[in-house]
Amino acid sequence: MNYEMKITENATKEYSKINNPYKDKIKEKIDELSGKGLEMNNIKALTGDFKGLYRLRIGDYRVIFECHQCHP
Repeated sequence: MNYEMKITENATKEYSKINNPYKDKIKEKIDELSGKGLEMNNIKALTGDFKGLYRLRIGDYRVIFECHQCHP
């Protein structure tokens, strides 16, 4: 199943500040996320004030996202 990805303006701005090779790796993992959803490794459901959000760890970076059609 492919998931629709919507990337915020703020995320796009922050992404543009990242240098390679991390930038390429982040794009690769986001592309993978759009196909696999929560079945990927390194995904964690957040808690507390961030309940309902997930994080994908990519080296020193974290991609925070929500998934309306994913089931943990």
